Amino acid sequence: LWDIELSTVKPVVTHKAGVKLSCLLFGKGSPIVVCGGEDGTLQVFRTYNIDREYDTTEEQLYRLDETIKANVMKQKPGEAAV
Repeated sequence: LWDIELSTVKPVVTHKAGVKLSCLLFGKGSPIVVCGGEDGTLQVFRTYNIDREYDTTEEQLYRLDETIKANVMKQKPGEAAV
């Protein structure tokens, strides 16, 4: 998982699933992430230390848009987005 306000390259959490993931869902109103594997298995993770875990959808979209703009502005002309 990435906190794109901190880095778009270095994730804040990693986990080797052991199976190719086919879907991912973030919980609405609870700090969980559910991952589905191609073999039909589900893994549920509880996230901790998330400062804004109850932002509205509009607030999340605004923060995402602002973070993307800030990262694009850091790029040198002709440099690809990371």
